[in-house]
Formats: sequence, structure tokens, C-alpha cells
Amino acid sequence: MDSNLGRGFYEVYNSSKEILKNNQTHLYCNMLDLLANTSKSTPPSVIGKILSGDELLRFWVEDILPLTFDDDSVVQGSAVSALEQGLLTLDIGNIPNHSCWNNLKNVIVKEFASRLHQLREDRNQYWHRIWCILVRLLDREILKSASTINLFLSIVELGFRSPDNSVRAESFTCWHLLIQIFANHNQLSSPKRLKLVCIPLKSSQSKTPYVAAVKLRIWWYLITCLGAQSEDNYENVVEPFLIFCFGSHSKSTLGIAQQYISVRDFALTCLVVIVSKQQDEFIQRLLREYELEFMCQDTTLITSGIVEKHWKSIFYAILEASNLLIESEKRSDIEQRLLIILTKSATRIMINNDMSVSYEYYCLGLIQMIAKSSRPITIAANVIASEGLRLSRSILDCENYIKIIQVLVKFLTTGRDYLLPNVIQQCAAKISNLEAFIPKQLCWRAVEIVAEYFTNTPNDEGFEYFEVKFFIWRNISSEMVNLLRSNSFGRTAQEFVHSLMSWSLWPLRMVIEFTGHRNNSIFDEKFYMLWHDLLQLSENTTARSQHLNEIAKVLNSILDSGYECEVFINLINAYADEMIKHDCNNYSIHFEQLFALLQKLFKKQVTKREKEKLLKIFRCVLHSFKLPENSSLIESIKCTLKEAINKSSKDGVDSKFYEEWKHSVINITRACLGKNFATQVLELFKDDVYVIIPSVWSLKPEKLTDRQKERITEKTNIPALYNDMSQSQDSLIKPWTPKKIVIAKEDQNEIVIEDPYIRQKQSTENNFLRVPNSNSDPKHQNIDSVFLAESSNKNTDFFENLVNSTTDKSIDRNIAKVIEKVNSSAPQQIEVNELNKKHVTEVGVEVLTTTNANPKVTNIINHESSKCKANYIKFFYTKLIN
Repeated sequence: MDSNLGRGFYEVYNSSKEILKNNQTHLYCNMLDLLANTSKSTPPSVIGKILSGDELLRFWVEDILPLTFDDDSVVQGSAVSALEQGLLTLDIGNIPNHSCWNNLKNVIVKEFASRLHQLREDRNQYWHRIWCILVRLLDREILKSASTINLFLSIVELGFRSPDNSVRAESFTCWHLLIQIFANHNQLSSPKRLKLVCIPLKSSQSKTPYVAAVKLRIWWYLITCLGAQSEDNYENVVEPFLIFCFGSHSKSTLGIAQQYISVRDFALTCLVVIVSKQQDEFIQRLLREYELEFMCQDTTLITSGIVEKHWKSIFYAILEASNLLIESEKRSDIEQRLLIILTKSATRIMINNDMSVSYEYYCLGLIQMIAKSSRPITIAANVIASEGLRLSRSILDCENYIKIIQVLVKFLTTGRDYLLPNVIQQCAAKISNLEAFIPKQLCWRAVEIVAEYFTNTPNDEGFEYFEVKFFIWRNISSEMVNLLRSNSFGRTAQEFVHSLMSWSLWPLRMVIEFTGHRNNSIFDEKFYMLWHDLLQLSENTTARSQHLNEIAKVLNSILDSGYECEVFINLINAYADEMIKHDCNNYSIHFEQLFALLQKLFKKQVTKREKEKLLKIFRCVLHSFKLPENSSLIESIKCTLKEAINKSSKDGVDSKFYEEWKHSVINITRACLGKNFATQVLELFKDDVYVIIPSVWSLKPEKLTDRQKERITEKTNIPALYNDMSQSQDSLIKPWTPKKIVIAKEDQNEIVIEDPYIRQKQSTENNFLRVPNSNSDPKHQNIDSVFLAESSNKNTDFFENLVNSTTDKSIDRNIAKVIEKVNSSAPQQIEVNELNKKHVTEVGVEVLTTTNANPKVTNIINHESSKCKANYIKFFYTKLIN
């Protein structure tokens, strides 16, 4: 096939030579079109086998090139197209080695250059294409002679000055070829050559979208040709390009992206490539679609050195581009993805270069965009939350570090309505990370300057700022505690104690200032634990007394401010834990402050749960004391105890809790505070009005008097506690009954009589006394059956009176029998059941059976039992007490 193509080209070549020789002008157009087609379809290697280099070069330059200046525009256009294809068949780099080149070069420079100048003056439509053909033929020869390059540059220079916008656009097309030749021969690295190339790009105006688009493409081509050299030439090439596209931050001029919608996408795509480190498939697809050149994969245009010098122009272009993307009424998927890539890349540039000025400039720009769209600030916050900060400069430049924190606090505070709470907390965690300061042992310095910033709060900062600062405070505090304990902080607690004091008290002082700004407290359980850890750090320092004194003052201010009592109780709990580590005699003033705080708090309106917490705190403090009887703290303790009793005894807290607390306080005062003070404490408790009615009655039969035992074993009739006439009032008036009656014998066993209704309601699963099956073992016969059998032998008329009293008496005798068994020398022989260790046996009314009794009697017992069970228990207890 190659031989056929070569033969075809050779035939066209021969016929063209013949036509030109015979000057058959009417055939020129067909000839030139045929030359263009065959040159395009025939590979240069095939043509090289047919014709020598000199023959081919002479044919194109001597025979075809003159036709590009033909008066007939049709012939001229065909000749230009044919030559553009014909040059592809030539080995341009090898042209100077041909023997005929010198003569041909002189013809091009001396003859064709002047004719080309005239074509441009006449505004010939093909002048720029002919210029490109001549310059391509000259190639590197144009770089060897200043006169030659100036000759051709002057032609294009006049084109740049032309008032005709189309001529100016054509001039930029010529400039593209000049840049290519410079790049092919490594001439762009020369400052002189680069300055020459940039002159028309910087000075020429773009008054139409078409000219702007052409100029943008040429400029972008220059940037891609520079590649890695762009960093060295950023100020001369890249920065002016950004100004050309998006305007200048120092001037009120607009860029072409703001002026012409048709070139906006080109400019945005170029900017994304410049600021992005990697070109993903999406960016490459855009470059192909817009026919823009690719940047080398390893080329990074925005380096730390560039950002340090030119950060403002970079971020100005980014912000202007972001505004263009968010102002679009109908953002396409491409625009949305461009916004994401652009914002992420800009945020990473800001983070990686660690410059407070760039933080301030870019974050302020994002804040100003919120009115239009919150999307950019959300994207930036997510990047900070996931990647954190790079504190390369801030390690040694504390002023830079604190300014960055100030900017980010404002950034997160302003965007809090648009950012998720977990994102804000993650950002705060990244901002407050002290890891970068550990290698140089400068964590203490970072905390010091942050503490100084927090304590000097500007007047215009509201509660929203405090919330964000509080997140930072928590994270730094947590790291600080760990670093101090592991000796990685750079300072000891003693060396850092004064900053530690102000740091630990900062959130408390702030809540005083912002009391009432929100309904719920910002503090939680983790904060109380962390705050407690901070208080512990000053334990072995010389400023411990001062620290405790400052804490007491701040707590007193919180209490006076009316802040939540629950918060205060948790704070004073941590404070009390630290106080009890010290000797009360040496820290008597501090303990007096503590008791004064407790007295104040007892006077407040607090819930029962909160009162119980306070009573526990007070008890713990007393337990740590070893006071002489003449101690100055005695009076403070008495006043606090009196206030506690007044607010707690009269239904102030749960009765059971209060009784336990009262007995423990009495025991503590007896053991630790002397007999005289214990007597005074007992006097304080005399006004205690509690009457405890326990839900479980405990009875120890061995402690009963003889008279009580006789009363229990008496067989007198028990009058009915109610009759049928009162049944209608059952639902309205229900007699009070204890839940259980416990008959206990020292520490061995208990027998419980329980209301079956309550037992069923509580769904208890523990059966303290299981009634054995009388049929299986007569030895373990039901106690009621035994009791009834014995009773029937003694009195044959007994069962006739069961309608009124059988149930009560049978249970009464049952209990008496159990008491006798308990008092016996061998309590383990009780026939009811074996009493194992500390298992409790329960006799429920519902399980009492009369297995051996008459069925009629059984029915009567069951009926009366259901009516009289509750009243019997109450009567039994009354009789037992008497």
C-alpha cells in the first residue's frame, strides 16, 4: 500500500512540475488541492524514498511558495493550504543541512519577507499563515540572526497595534509559532527571549471575546511550555496571566472571565490546573474538550516560595473564580465540580504554607460569600477537619500562630449556622493540635499565647465565639494534661503554674460573663473530669494555695451570677476533691471558703437530686477531717450542717437517704471531730421531724418480751375489720399496709409475710418459702395443714366459726409456731422448709392451703383470705407491738 501511495504522490509531483513549467494557471487550483491531499495521505518516510531532500525542498520553496503571493486569492488560498501540508513532509530540523538551503534562505529573507509585509498592510486574509510558513522554514535560523528575527517580529508587531481586532487575533496566532520555536530550542529559559515573548501578551488589549480567547490560548501554551520553569518565571508569566483572566487585586480592572462568558470556562479550567497538584480525569477531559494543552504531570506551579511572594494574586484569582461559579443562576455539574476542586485546592494551599496573611485573606473572602452561597465555606471547613493544619512557620513564629487561630475562630463562628456540629468540633481539634510543637519542646509556649488570646477577649465577640474557643480549650487541655504527665510539655507544672491557673479558670470566668445567653449549659461530664485533671496539676506546686483561692472566688462569682446549680455542684465537687487532699489545719481559710459556698448553695432552690449530691460532698469533706476541738472550722461546719439539715430534713430529700446520711455524719463526728462536737451535732439533729414508716417491717422474735409473745399466741377472737357494708367504699378508701413483715433471727434467716397483690404487681421471682407437696412427703406437710389438723383435735367446733375468724387465727397460729421454731435450740429442724444460709423464706397468703381440711372449710378460707388479707397484716403488726 505504501508503494501505491508513493507512486500516487510521485505522479502528482511530476504533473505539478509540468503544469508550472507550462504556466497553466487555470489548473493551479486543482493541482494545489491534489498536492495538499496526497501530502496529507502519504507518510513522510514514503516520500523520502521517492524524492531526495533537496528535490523536495526546492519543489516546495521555489515552485509552490511563490504561489502564496499570487494575485488570485483562490490560488493563494490553495497554495497556502498545500504548503502547510507540504511542510509536514519535510524534516524541518534537517533543512539547514541541504546544499540548496543558503540560496533558499536568502530568497525567503530578502524577497518574501518584504512581500509579506505588504500583504499585512493590505490586510490580506492569508498573511499570518504565510508568516508562519516562512518562519517554520527558517526555524532555528531565525534565532541565529537578530536582524532576521527582528524583520519578522516587526511584521507581527504592527499586527498587534492594528485597530482591526481580527488582525490582532491573527498576530497572536503567529506568536504561538514563535513560542513553539523558542521552546523547541530551549530559548524560553532566557530572560531576554521570555521578556520578548511576553510583551504583546501583557500590553495588547482584548476588546472582543474572540481576541481574548486567542490570547488566552497563546498565553496558556506559553505556561505549559515553561513547565517546571514556571516557578522561576511566575512573576513574569503566570501572575500576569491570572490578572488577565480574573483582574487585579490592586486595580479595579476586570478580567476576561468577568467580561466575556464565552471564555469563562477556559479561564476557570486553566486556573484549576494551576492551583491543583494533580490533574484527574475530569480536568483532562475539560482540557481535551476546550483544546487546551496539558500540563506536565510532575509540574507544580504553586509552590511555597511562590505563595510566600504572590499569595494575594493567587487567592484573589481563586476568590473571583469562586464568585463566578456561585453566581451562575443554573450551575451545571461541571461548574459544581470546578467549585469543589478549586476550593479544596485553595484551602490546601492556605494550610500547607502556614501564613496568617493568606489565612486571613482567603477565610474573609469565604465569609463574604456566605450571603450568596455557603458551599465554599463548607468545603473549606471539611478540608480543615479532615487534613488539619501544617504549622511549619508557626512553630517558631508565635505571632503567626495566634493570628491563624484568631482567623479560624472567626471563620468557624461565622459559618456555624451552615456547618455541622461535628465538623466544627473536628476543626477545633485540628486547630488545637500541639503535635507539631512536641519535637522542639515548645508546647508550653503555644498554650501560653492561646491563653493570652482567650483571656483578652474583644468586646465584639459574643457567646458564639466562646463556644468555638471552648472546643479548642478542651482539646488543648486534654493534650496538655497528658504532655505534662509524660514530661513532653517543655515545662514542668511548677514552671507553668501561673499560666495553668488562668487557663483552668478561663471557661468559668466566661460562663459568668455570658450567663443567660443560652438555656442549657455548655459543660458536660467530660469537661468536669478534664477540669478536675487540670486542678490536680498544681497539687505539688508552690502556688497551690493561690490556685485554690482563685477557684473559690470564681465559684462564688458563678453562684452569685445565678448560673445553673447543677453545673456549680459538679464544679464544687471537683474543688472539694482537691481540697480534702490537704490538711485542714494548714488550709483552714480555704475550707472556710468551701463551707461558705456550701451554705450559699443550700439556701438556693435546688432539686432533691442536687441536694443529695451536696450532702454527699459535705459528708466526704467531714470524713477527711482530723480537727482539734478548738479549731476555727468548727463553727463553719456547724453553720453548714445546720443549713443542710434545715433544707433536707423536711421532705427535702429521700427519707431513706437522709437517715443513712444522718447516721454517717453522726458517726464521722464521733470518730474524727471529738465528743463535744459530736454532742453538738446530735443537738442539731433533735429538730429532725422525720418519722420513718418503712415499707418492710423487720421483726426479731428473740427480742420480744414475754408479754408480746403471749399476745401473739393468744387465741382470742379477732373482730372483723370490715364487713360487707363497707365493700362499696373499697375503691375509695384503702387501708395502708406494709409491703412486707420480716421476722428475722439475727444474721441467719428471715421469714417474710407479704401482701400477695403487691407481690404479684412487683413480679418478684424469688420464692422465699416454697410450700412442699403434702402428698410427696408427709414430713414436709404444709404448715397450715398441720396447724388445722392439730386444731381439729382440740376443738371440734372450731371450723364452724371460720366464717368470721378462721383465716386470721390460722395465720396467727402459723406465725406463733414459726416463732417457737426460731426460738428453739435447733432452728434448722423447722418443718416448713430447710433455711439455707442467708436465704429468706416468704409465707404468702396466697400459698396457704388446707390440704387435709374439709373442702367446705377450704373454700371459706380462700374467700375470707382474699377479703381480710390486708387488714389482718395491719392488725398483726399492732398486736405485735403492744
